[in-house]
Amino acid sequence: MTKQALSDQAAAIAPCDLDQPYYYISYSTREGETVYKTVAGLQAAGANLWIDTEANLIQGDGYNSSIFKALASPKCQGIIFFMSQAAMTSAQCAKELNYLKSTPFLANHGEDVPLILVELEDIDAHDDEKWVEGLLYQTYQDDNLSAAEESRIEKYREKYNPKIDRLTSKYDVAKSILPFLLAQEAGRVPYGSPDPVADLRPLLK
Repeated sequence: MTKQALSDQAAAIAPCDLDQPYYYISYSTREGETVYKTVAGLQAAGANLWIDTEANLIQGDGYNSSIFKALASPKCQGIIFFMSQAAMTSAQCAKELNYLKSTPFLANHGEDVPLILVELEDIDAHDDEKWVEGLLYQTYQDDNLSAAEESRIEKYREKYNPKIDRLTSKYDVAKSILPFLLAQEAGRVPYGSPDPVADLRPLLK
């Protein structure tokens, strides 16, 4: 899919109704085509979803301020996390999931926020810990974050969430996401599902 076609696909997603309960979408833009298609299918089935498309970003706020407001809102019922190596090693996804232990988020939600997982890769026996400590460790332990990514993480620590650990490698990023998956999984769609929309619908309460 071309960059323009992907942009058009994102633009076609309906904005979230912030006055009604919704689920937050956490994903890597590298899987945008798959994610946008699934989100559009869920919306057509009646789901209210927040995703970082232009229609949902708040004018006058920066990108991070918009997404953290969406997460912290009492209307946010949970998170749908699209699992892939790209998402697990994404500094942005790490910031989003680690925001679940930030003071503003905990004030509105406590610690029991469900994570619904959508596997975009074949994870053996759905064993997330084995996947992270095996494949992702071997692949990314020496793959350091760029200076720009490290700087963005530090700015995030200073402004939004001092509870996040210091992250220097992509494996560190994956390791910071893993505890949330292990503690808060509220269902998952396995890799290769012929109809992920149908599998996701009954998980959205």
